[in-house]
Amino acid sequence: MVDIKRFHQAQFTEQHPGLAHTHPQSIACHGYMVAMLSEHLASKVVPELDYAERNALLHLGLHSGMHLLDSPAEWQDTQEFVHRACSGPSQGLGECVLGVSGQALMRSPLVYLHRAAKILDAISYVRLNGTVNSQLQKSIIQGLFEGYAANIADAQQCCPELAWRSLNNGLTEFLSGPSGLLLLDMNQPSDVKGLLGEAFGLTVKDMARAQYLDRWHTVMTLKSQNLSSHQAGSTMLGLHMQALVMPDATDKQRWELSDYLLTHDLDELISGDGNGAFRAYMRQVDPVVMERTQGVLDRLYPEGKAKRECVEGTPSKYFAKLADILDASAFIHDFGGPDAEMQTAISLKLDEFYDNTLAKANAAFPSLDWSKCQQIREQYLYRESYSADAALKLGTFDMLQADSDHQPISQMG
Repeated sequence: MVDIKRFHQAQFTEQHPGLAHTHPQSIACHGYMVAMLSEHLASKVVPELDYAERNALLHLGLHSGMHLLDSPAEWQDTQEFVHRACSGPSQGLGECVLGVSGQALMRSPLVYLHRAAKILDAISYVRLNGTVNSQLQKSIIQGLFEGYAANIADAQQCCPELAWRSLNNGLTEFLSGPSGLLLLDMNQPSDVKGLLGEAFGLTVKDMARAQYLDRWHTVMTLKSQNLSSHQAGSTMLGLHMQALVMPDATDKQRWELSDYLLTHDLDELISGDGNGAFRAYMRQVDPVVMERTQGVLDRLYPEGKAKRECVEGTPSKYFAKLADILDASAFIHDFGGPDAEMQTAISLKLDEFYDNTLAKANAAFPSLDWSKCQQIREQYLYRESYSADAALKLGTFDMLQADSDHQPISQMG
């Protein structure tokens, strides 16, 4: 049974600790990328996936590499690296998420989408971050491309009715396709107004750059936290809150929450990570400027606006905000750095935000037991692991089960 707090640990545990590289990738960053790429590839191969299948695919991605928290991957050789990158979900993980077992697991198209996303992330990571040995880098990439082709062949054999060749288009688009950010950067300021009227948007290639956008740039911290880690951590926290407070949530509601949280700050790829205190100040002294700024970002990244509107007026809006705040609180609590005065001030302000959001949630949806979110905060910040209380000790896969289709993972052998 997987403890939700382990996902906070995954944000700061390297995915490839034994491989010499220029930029480390955490387990959470890898999970974020696999989740994003899985959805992107699914849109090309099986766009008619239902919400339960989308949820399963996203969670297969988010939990990719979580087993390394128990047994870190040591660098052995090129073959071992390629093998790990090209492997599908373990049978245990696949059973938990997909609700199937044995040979049925390998007949699910989600397995091949998941595997393709894992390989794509590995190819991109090794290409961009390299190794100190260029020959080794080439050898790894060659093995990964061969694994990608083999995965397509396996998928065609098991699910011949689907357009698996489209995965090649997904690979090309991700590795060498267009970049909205590059388009924006290459234009002169006088041309930006014209850009706003054109078909502009963040591409899947841009979304991968969330791994390199650091947060907390005005705060001295012991570690850095990037945007993709934060969005992955917030997604898991939000889904955990939803599972406890709203256990009868539909597959659609689960999907809308996770889809929003996984990309909720992605417009910062355009604007950069803003100082939270300054944003709060500007909302008070000049809300018109803030509205206009958000309007520009919404025009540059309309998908973000659409996802935000999906959760507006629903409990998911509050699950998302509480998860966003709690992930920030956990980071400052664990890695706030030597500036104790700043750390204390930020922690107190985040606690205030959390309490205010809980009060608003309780007023908007009084039939839900929001006190469980207080318990989650205490456990997430101050305990090494969750208590044995059966009502709260929820594995991260419990929330994935369809409303009544699958046996709860807590009852599985």
